[in-house]
Amino acid sequence: DELRQVYESSGSLERMAADKAAAIDKLRMRYRQMRDKRWAGYRGYDAWFDARINNAKLAATAVYGEQVPAFLRLFDLCSSDYPRFYASVRRIADMQKPSRAEALKAVATCD
Repeated sequence: DELRQVYESSGSLERMAADKAAAIDKLRMRYRQMRDKRWAGYRGYDAWFDARINNAKLAATAVYGEQVPAFLRLFDLCSSDYPRFYASVRRIADMQKPSRAEALKAVATCD
């Protein structure tokens, strides 16, 4: 939401760049707080947050996040059976790229 506000603002490019940098710094700070408190110090995502964060990196994360509910639904359809779930995901992955996301959303059975 903070980055959306930055991009929707009518400030100068310099102001927008400074605001974007501040929003990313805040994201890193919130990550470290979550890592140290809720995740008991788990550092599995440190490299991602320590590296340069740009729009492409954020967009890829957003796309992943948008698909999580569909994967959870598929997992439920597979009765929480990992081998069946993985087999179903492989069938979707074998489809042509443009139809994968729609197939995942529309799936009605595990098999």
